[in-house]
Amino acid sequence: MISNSTISDSGSPTALITGASSGIGRSVALELATRGYRLILAARRTDELEALRAEIEEAGGTALVVRCDVTQAPEVRALVDRSVDAWGRLDAVVHSAGVEFVGDVLSVGEREWRECIDINLTAAYLVAHHTVPHLLAQPSSAFVAIGSDSSVHGAQGYTPYAVAKHGVIGLVRCMAVDYGHRGLRTNAVCPTNVETPMIDRIYAGVADDERRFWEHSLPMMRFARAQEVAKAVAHLVGPESSYTNGMVYNLDGGSTSGYFYPHVALETDYPRVPSK
Repeated sequence: MISNSTISDSGSPTALITGASSGIGRSVALELATRGYRLILAARRTDELEALRAEIEEAGGTALVVRCDVTQAPEVRALVDRSVDAWGRLDAVVHSAGVEFVGDVLSVGEREWRECIDINLTAAYLVAHHTVPHLLAQPSSAFVAIGSDSSVHGAQGYTPYAVAKHGVIGLVRCMAVDYGHRGLRTNAVCPTNVETPMIDRIYAGVADDERRFWEHSLPMMRFARAQEVAKAVAHLVGPESSYTNGMVYNLDGGSTSGYFYPHVALETDYPRVPSK
């Protein structure tokens, strides 16, 4: 399904965003719209996409809505073909689609394992496989994948998710060395917990004290905001990062930098720099 297929401003750069209906993908779309990108918004839930498109257009932007299940190769192929037919070019791709999976190797069955890999890793390959030829047609282009702090270390009780997200980093690094010399920059943004509907699902029914415990376990003592992730993505997509290729951007408030003891931080009277 495609709506708003009449395209204007043919000289403006274009960006395809998967998982655009909510969370990080939605915030990325809003951020790139303010920077003048013509957007292709892809997800399975078109109601949310249409609401996002209306918000973007009300602010003066341009967006195209495409329903797509990114785990299905024919749908991804159709998404890319129809998008390029409409826009005439593809300058950037932000692959944000993904779903959390809970379990370890004993509790996760083969069906759940394959489903997790399909959604969180194979989909990234499919999107890359079908978009890279169009990205390489531009003198400079960008592919950004949304990873996770589970892309760079283990996650207790999230084995299939962490394995898939580790694979995303491998994909990004291989694409960086394969296509960097042809003008395509490929990078990953790996946030910690982000204030999104996914996090709301994870903490649904959990006591407020437990959620605060996990927030305070991070050096910044809070979860990331989707807008913060979106700004990092926009930087990697844009010309400001023209020599950034193969980078894993750990947007995690310092959580992968080392051990953090919140009670020590709260009880220690660190010297303060006097205000001027």
